[in-house]
Amino acid sequence: MKLKNLFLSLFASAVLINLAACDNDDAPIEGLTVSNFPVQDGSVSTRFMRTIVADELLGINYTWLDFNPSSNAFISVNWTITHDRGTTLPPNLHSGTQGAFKNLIDGNADLILTTRRSSEEETAYARQKGISLIETPIAKDAFIFLVNEGNPVPSLTAQQIQGIYTGEFRDWSEIGGTNQQIVPYYIGEAHYPDVCERMESLVMDGQAMLDPSELAIDEINYGTRLFCWSVRDNAAGIIYGFLGDYNLLLDNAKQGIKVLNVNGIEPNRENIENGTYPFVTEIYAVIRADEAPDSMTRKVYDKLVNDGQAIIEASRYIPY
Repeated sequence: MKLKNLFLSLFASAVLINLAACDNDDAPIEGLTVSNFPVQDGSVSTRFMRTIVADELLGINYTWLDFNPSSNAFISVNWTITHDRGTTLPPNLHSGTQGAFKNLIDGNADLILTTRRSSEEETAYARQKGISLIETPIAKDAFIFLVNEGNPVPSLTAQQIQGIYTGEFRDWSEIGGTNQQIVPYYIGEAHYPDVCERMESLVMDGQAMLDPSELAIDEINYGTRLFCWSVRDNAAGIIYGFLGDYNLLLDNAKQGIKVLNVNGIEPNRENIENGTYPFVTEIYAVIRADEAPDSMTRKVYDKLVNDGQAIIEASRYIPY
């Protein structure tokens, strides 16, 4: 009987230890406060993710709202994040990918979330400053192409998309559509540098795009979330951007717009996770390699890399 009781006692202790370990995985970071939270920066498209990282780890209440309070003529079309009145938030810079890498290297930011790894130029700048970086993918996104809902083309190959933007294909009838001239919309560095970079590196793969003078540019709108309305209003148009941005549009704002398959593959979660969709992109968490192991920056980074799935899901991205 004593042996049985001892076994039961040891078993119960083991269960409690395992439960404690599981609870510890989900526990907030001890000692983390608004005042000592790492200064974040990053790509334009990670702005909401950075907000949610801080909110989730600090236990700050936040709400997804279905309208843009800073809107001009475009209201009730996209999600945004709001906080209770008077809420104090930690620093969250919005410098874009290149600016974020520079701020991290220069010590003006502690943790950045970017849509790519550091470039050769940024790596050289870090080396010049005696800094090395740790870059880890934590989430997945996709680069997508949008057309008017009435466009009969369901899918394009990667080569056809390249051909549209090099000028090889000028009419939709050449690639399975109706007889009308293709209107390729262009998002330049000034409008949305992260989208511009990924289009050139991920999709064009070194091929030169048409001169901007031969492409359509809507100077009123910027970024995928608003720029995609160009194709809503133009039956011959095509435009590109991040799926994560497009998903922030409400259903009513997506009316008249269609997401193309690429190589016959839909950019859905399954195809993004398994890598069959050809234009999968990653979100990276990046810190300086000399960050102290016991610093709050390192602890937040470790949390995102090792146990950040819930935060990533809350940010409406796909965990890596």
